[in-house]
Amino acid sequence: MSYNQVFKSSFIKNIIKNRKTLSVKYATKTSAWRRTQLGKSIQENFSQAIEKSDVPANAAKAILATLK
Repeated sequence: MSYNQVFKSSFIKNIIKNRKTLSVKYATKTSAWRRTQLGKSIQENFSQAIEKSDVPANAAKAILATLK
């Protein structure tokens, strides 16, 4: 699996996990590609997945960098 370094991201929303604010974003520029926008339904699905997942207590952000 190749690794793409995220250079820029776009804000989706803040959520509260483990009594801390977690910034949910999607990548707009990586070392391999650029994305100008991301569909609202994908943003909502990603946010819901993060809300349901076990996030490390020290995490400050979650960035969607690939779609499969």
